[in-house]
Parts: sequence; structure tokens; C-alpha cells
Amino acid sequence: MTHAADGDARMPLRKEKQQYVGMLYCLPYVVVFLMGTILPILYALYLSFFKERMVGGSRFVGLKNFVRAVSDAKLWESFGRVSLYFLIQVPLMLALALLAALILDSGRIRHIAIPRMLLFLPYAVPGVIAALMWGYIYGQRNGLIGQFFPNVRSAGAEPAVRRRHAVFHLQYCTVVLYGI
Repeated sequence: MTHAADGDARMPLRKEKQQYVGMLYCLPYVVVFLMGTILPILYALYLSFFKERMVGGSRFVGLKNFVRAVSDAKLWESFGRVSLYFLIQVPLMLALALLAALILDSGRIRHIAIPRMLLFLPYAVPGVIAALMWGYIYGQRNGLIGQFFPNVRSAGAEPAVRRRHAVFHLQYCTVVLYGI
């Protein structure tokens, strides 16, 4: 055999190793996806086969919960309302978004910064509201935490929002709750 033939024989092994490296990079996403999405769905499906009682625990009922849900008229009314909302809202929002994009891209608008700001405003408002809400909750004098724990406030303790780790947790709450 020649050296070229030896190189060809090693090539699939190298590609196979690279494939495993790619799978290794995907592993954290797969684990989080399984733990955060698939397992809760499977657990909810498992629980749907049981009837929970306040006293006496749960009892296996099989498909009775599904039969009761499908035979309920409110379920079908809800499906109708959601379908109507979907059929109206999705095409309308797509058309308005396309229209706004075409107008902004056309170059015919003189002061382009104002329309762009107006389009960005709905994305900025929830963050401002979240900041105000957390300010009211953790406020030093009138905040909800200060009202429930007046002794901590009067003892001269450091306000929660001035602590470095507390601010990180507040930012984390804002990101999780509002998706900013």
C-alpha cells in the first residue's frame, strides 16, 4: 500500500472524531431541553391519568379525564375562540410588520429616527415597567419588603438593592419574568 492509501484510511476516523466533538457541544442544550421541556410534558401526561383528591391521595382513572375534557362544550368553545384569534391576528400582524419594514426601508421618510423609535418603544416599555416594579418592591422606605420587615429597616441594615449580589438577582428576575 502507498502512503496515499494510508491517509485515506485514517480520514473517516478523523471525521468520526469531529462528529463526536460536535455532539459534545450540543450535549448541554439537549440535557436542558430534556430536563426543562420533555420531562415536564411526560410527567404532566402521567399525572393526567390520575384523579387528585384533597384527602386520600390520587386514584388511577385511565382515560376518563380525557373523555371528560373532550365532552366538555367549553373546551370546543375555547378552541373556536383561539382559532378565530389566530386566523385574524397572525395575518394582520404579518401584514403590518411587512408594511412597516417596507416603509422604513423605502428611504422616503425624512426623519427616520422617530419611526424607528416608535417601533422600538413596545420592546422598551416592559423593561421600564419591570424596573419600576422591582423598585417598588425593594424600595428602602415604601417598598413591599420594607413594609413586611420594618425591624430590618429600622435597625439600620443595608438596603437590599445596594448589595452587589442582590442587584444581580433582581436583574435575573427581570430577565426571567420579562424576557428582556
